Amino acid sequence: MFEPVQNKIQKKKRVCAYARVSTDSRKQGESLENQISSYERSLKANPEYEFIGVFADHGISGFSRNRPEFQRMVQMAKDGQIDLIITKSISRFVRKFSWKR
Repeated sequence: MFEPVQNKIQKKKRVCAYARVSTDSRKQGESLENQISSYERSLKANPEYEFIGVFADHGISGFSRNRPEFQRMVQMAKDGQIDLIITKSISRFVRKFSWKR
């Protein structure tokens, strides 16, 4: 007697990236664009990832809590819409204070 073989379908990780530069200078603006395009290319190319997007705040210091794209990304993660966040450095997230839940 044959038994059916069940294919285990592995769910893709919902992945995004966060990029930030701290000044509005032209050079940093180009750096932000390079970060965004690099993240987008690499995340879309990974067959294990579902690309959610790149969240980017421009000209905002890591000391500021007023980072709208960061806040939107964090809320989506809290809502279960994002499984993994990629960033260049942990300092892109926060410096010298903790985020309230």
